[in-house]
Amino acid sequence: MKSEFQNVIASKFTMEGPWKRNLFFQLKRKIEGFHHCRKSLKGALYEHSGHIIYDSIRKSGIYGDQVISIAPIIIDPNTKVSDVIKGNSAYLGNLYSHYGHFITEGLSRFHEFERLNEFDHILFSPYVFDYPNTQVQSYHRYFFDELGIDQSKIRILYDTVRLEQVTVFKQFWTLNESVDPKISSLYEHLRSKEPKSIYSGKRFFCSRKNPDRISNQSQLEDLFKSNGFDVIFPEDISLDEQMAIYKGANLILSSSGSTMHNVLFGRSNSRFVELGDQRTPDAPHIMQQLVNSLAVANYRFIPFSSQDGKNWNVVELQKVIDSL
Repeated sequence: MKSEFQNVIASKFTMEGPWKRNLFFQLKRKIEGFHHCRKSLKGALYEHSGHIIYDSIRKSGIYGDQVISIAPIIIDPNTKVSDVIKGNSAYLGNLYSHYGHFITEGLSRFHEFERLNEFDHILFSPYVFDYPNTQVQSYHRYFFDELGIDQSKIRILYDTVRLEQVTVFKQFWTLNESVDPKISSLYEHLRSKEPKSIYSGKRFFCSRKNPDRISNQSQLEDLFKSNGFDVIFPEDISLDEQMAIYKGANLILSSSGSTMHNVLFGRSNSRFVELGDQRTPDAPHIMQQLVNSLAVANYRFIPFSSQDGKNWNVVELQKVIDSL
């Protein structure tokens, strides 16, 4: 679950791309065999011999993932560094500036969160979403607080540095592939934390301001409002309030995506209903299936009913609402 090392080089995280698909000109891919790849990454931890520490990199390129790690296996052990981080550090992989990635693959390195404050430093590497300016976001801070992590110890590795001593925590969640059930206790801890507000017996439709997979989102909002749902935009409300909604005895509907990943924090009396869309018309995406495997809340998937492949059929959706 973790490995300890001394005199480690943490190479700088870098990114090439994005490369746009161009079917007309049939441009040669940067990485042969990965036709969907749009970004390639370097950046890893290396033993004092210069050999890569495999658990320091994110598995990638699986089932449509557009990001591939091409960190070299061997580097010069005498590589120049900009700083030496003394003491004992914990390395928790990439800091994902994307909510859905953070609460799944990101949090999966926090399996020994009770121990993290024992370290002198808690280290992260950047990631692609806001490269090269990765910063700690408000939702990161929310979960750090919930897990009791001393945020003054957090450091993002922007440059190549040497680590005097480091413990690398294994990533238990591989995007689009698998999740280790050992991480269940972390989500049980998070869902057991009492929310600051109480919502119970209410119905919510979680909408999006910039929908990209359902064309008539505003029509759906009007339909849900007329059926007594509160229409909310999660990006506009605090995570404290969101968790109060997800943890309450409420009915939550949303299209596929990160909002539905919050079923991880719902309790046994919460109900989540996912509406299929253009990307996932007939069944939940594999990441949602992995999320569901760890959840205790009630979950249901509604296949995408559309006559043109873009707009939800509101007549059929009304039937779904009636069935709930």
